[in-house]
Amino acid sequence: VVLEHHRALRARSGDYVGALKSFSTVIGMTPNHAPSYFNRGLAKATLKDYRGAISDYDKAIEINPSEALYFQSRGVSKSFQDDFRGAIADYSRAIEIAPENAKSYFNRAVSYTRLENYGKAAADFDKAVTLEGNDINSLYARGRNKLQLNDYEGSIADFMQVLSLSPKRHSAYAGCAEPKIGLNNF
Repeated sequence: VVLEHHRALRARSGDYVGALKSFSTVIGMTPNHAPSYFNRGLAKATLKDYRGAISDYDKAIEINPSEALYFQSRGVSKSFQDDFRGAIADYSRAIEIAPENAKSYFNRAVSYTRLENYGKAAADFDKAVTLEGNDINSLYARGRNKLQLNDYEGSIADFMQVLSLSPKRHSAYAGCAEPKIGLNNF
């Protein structure tokens, strides 16, 4: 318990290298403790060691394949490695386990956009917005995606909603201008 507390404090203080050592010590003492692999994976991902993070997430998933956060986190690390298909598979599994988690839909939508599959991205952005309500990041990303689909009016509506929630979000003003050009309304 003391070691568990110590490693958590190191991670929270930004000492990720020290946290890695602490997590490794705990793993050596309790090799079937999935949260330790997961937390060490988070520390590795924070240090941009995405391959190492994926390896730790793999082990956490092997021990506990019913934890959506493990799949979601592995998907994020795969995205940083430009493995968007692998990321989509992980986000899809996370959604199967926890279908009300908006972040998994959002992340999967972003991966779809990186593969230029804007139609599938649209469905996931819609679901993320439905689950999160007024999340400006989801609304903004959905507006950008609607531009790719030539849904100019829908794009403007999303950017206007972003601006109503966050008037200083300058990128949303620019976002409103782009579809107006597509509509010849400038």
